[in-house]
Order: sequence, then structure tokens, then C-alpha cells
Amino acid sequence: MSAELPEGVDRDVVLAHSLTIQIIADTINKAASYMRAEEGSPEEGEAEQALSDSIESIVQMGGDVTGNIILALASLLIDVSEPEAVQAWFDEQQVKIMEALN
Repeated sequence: MSAELPEGVDRDVVLAHSLTIQIIADTINKAASYMRAEEGSPEEGEAEQALSDSIESIVQMGGDVTGNIILALASLLIDVSEPEAVQAWFDEQQVKIMEALN
């Protein structure tokens, strides 16, 4: 049994989207490992390095790939999160940034 693609969607677009989804899942998993590791532990250091290496690899893929990843990640946030919770997170980050800069 073979699934047919909708008209106007070609296989390369689907493969690129699949790669984007895989990269996002990997990035989320690595970020979660870093954020959940005990501060100052060897696990935190390893998780931070793995996340940094992953982000560096994504950036090296070029603007088109990086842009697609950012767009898909933003779509994920919008689709699965309460808008108020997302806004509260950004507000909290803004406060932290302002405190660090003052």
C-alpha cells in the first residue's frame, strides 16, 4: 500500500519536512536533558556540550534549513501551548534579561 501525496506536494518537500521534524525532536530532547540535569553535575556539562554541538550543526546547515526549523518550532509552540503560558514565558525572560543588563 502506497500513500499518494496531495497534488502540488512533491517527495522532496516531504523529506525535507521529515528531516526538520527529526532535528526539532532531537533538539528538544537535548535541551530537556540539559535543563533537567543537576546544576554543576557532570551530566549537566555533557548535556550542555551535546546541545551546543547540535545547535552548531544546525546553523552550519544554512539559512534555509535553520529557517524551516525555526518556523516549524514556532508552529509547534503555537499548536500545543496555551498562548498565555507562552507569553508569560517571554515576559519572564524579558525580566531576567533586564535584571542581568542593569
